[in-house]
Amino acid sequence: MQNILRFFYRYRMGIALVTLQLFGIGMTAAQSQWHHSKFWSTRLSAQAAWIANVNGWKWYFNLADDMELLALENAELKSHAADSSQTGEEPTEWIPGRLVFGQTNLPHNHMLFNKGSLDGVKAGQGVISTQGVVGVVTRVSDHYARIMPIIDADSRISAASMVSGHFGTVRWVGRNAQRATWEHVGIQAPLQIGDTVVSDGRSAIFPNNWPIGIIDKVMVDSSQMTQYAYIALLHDFSRLQPAYVVNMPQQDERQNLSQP
Repeated sequence: MQNILRFFYRYRMGIALVTLQLFGIGMTAAQSQWHHSKFWSTRLSAQAAWIANVNGWKWYFNLADDMELLALENAELKSHAADSSQTGEEPTEWIPGRLVFGQTNLPHNHMLFNKGSLDGVKAGQGVISTQGVVGVVTRVSDHYARIMPIIDADSRISAASMVSGHFGTVRWVGRNAQRATWEHVGIQAPLQIGDTVVSDGRSAIFPNNWPIGIIDKVMVDSSQMTQYAYIALLHDFSRLQPAYVVNMPQQDERQNLSQP
């Protein structure tokens, strides 16, 4: 202890000088716009580099799973392409990419897709994965697209029962990123737990019969003479993964005729 005190006493002038210099630099940086801007620019650059590095390692360790997902996606897409060619419909355009950002804990969540207007992505197009429907493109830049996923309070997705064909609307009620409600279904619809809810022919955004969720509870709204069901969403919104933007044939024409 005496040696420490002796050290500070011996070098008290130097320590005081360094302390004053550091204090002066701090005061200058705090009051200087240039220093303030430089500090935040450096910090944000470091954060961006760190996030890119972490995401790179995550991508590497998830590579096997992603390859399996892509193989399944290609099989699904080939199947739908074959269906379109057999019915004589204009083929649907699929724009492959990857979800690079996502939120799950807010009332209004959004996701980012790593393809933009230069790749043919437009606002209003649907986004899907092998697992199921993801959401709708809302804004586009040259290289990225912002997506409103199903798990957004403003999202409304037209959907039908794969078993009976009765239709309704999928809406997210918040709190759980893997559950939603399927509402305004006809009272006569024979809904069963375990049935799959899929995109339906009323939608000009998503391909027909693309999976959305599995019914795990059925309720009756006697005041509206309708039914609604709680569904477990099939797409995993907590994981960044490959996805497709869907450019449906004659999408604009169908949407214009559907408007009142």
